[in-house]
Amino acid sequence: YQTIYIPFQNKEENINEMWNIYNNENFINESKNTITTSFISTLSIVDELVEILSSVFLYSGIFLCIFALLLLSNFISLSITNKTKEIGILRAIGARSLDVFKIFFSESFTIAIICLLLSTILSISISNIMNNLIAIELGVSIFVFGFISFIIMVLLAVLTTIIATYIPVRKAAKKKPVETIRAL
Repeated sequence: YQTIYIPFQNKEENINEMWNIYNNENFINESKNTITTSFISTLSIVDELVEILSSVFLYSGIFLCIFALLLLSNFISLSITNKTKEIGILRAIGARSLDVFKIFFSESFTIAIICLLLSTILSISISNIMNNLIAIELGVSIFVFGFISFIIMVLLAVLTTIIATYIPVRKAAKKKPVETIRAL
């Protein structure tokens, strides 16, 4: 037999005992494929599901982060292009490159904060919906959106905003005021 199901009462101490059996090194190496219960079978399904979903979410997150970086960079570049005359005038009356940086960084951070709030709300909602769907099938919840997840999202938003804004703003801030005004 490939699988033998062992019935047991669904009590907390029995479930804890099954967790201990499942995590036991000898059990994993020698007899995981031969002796199992429906509980351990469910745990195996959850393990496989978590491994697959973690890979999918990691690569999706990387792709979306790069996509957001490109979109924000494009938006800031267009904003700089539309405000070239104002940048030249500001530089001509004594504004430093740092002042130009501050203007566009504040614009991008405002966009980033709005996106962060929306993505946090959406992430919490989707996590709850997915947990409810999986709980119906397997009786467990595997998606956790907590403080650490939020901190990671904040750090990624800040990093993406800085990278996306730095390159276009640096080009605009390096130009001399006379060149900027004459270019129009």
